[in-house]
Amino acid sequence: MSVTTAHRLRLLAAIALVIPLGYALRVTPTLPEWSRNFLGNIAYCLLWSLMVAVLVPKLPALRLAIIGSGLVVLIEFSQLIEFDWLNDLRSHRLGSLILGSGFTWIDQLEYLLAAPINSVILQSVLARHWLLRCFDCRT
Repeated sequence: MSVTTAHRLRLLAAIALVIPLGYALRVTPTLPEWSRNFLGNIAYCLLWSLMVAVLVPKLPALRLAIIGSGLVVLIEFSQLIEFDWLNDLRSHRLGSLILGSGFTWIDQLEYLLAAPINSVILQSVLARHWLLRCFDCRT
């Protein structure tokens, strides 16, 4: 297996972990609402950063985190657009999870705060730490 293939498999494994984790963080009733939103937004930015890393695997962690947060900010601003077809997509659960359902300014601040946090997380993922060591890049 090539280094790039193993790297992408590690990133896909991380994506597979982040999706249910982010969803769980958003719906856990025992957490205060502000922390559910903030932690969920961090996971959402991380998800987009990991997806960019799958497409462009050689980008450094900080750049991936900034791009991921930037994409999420654009998605958040797209919620101000009121096209019928876009609203139809958002009316479904999956569309709402991907595209969001309502613009809020506090989310913008949380996405900006997510970039440095996700940079640290991405650095760990890219450095093959913790659980993701199951894919060996040396072959």
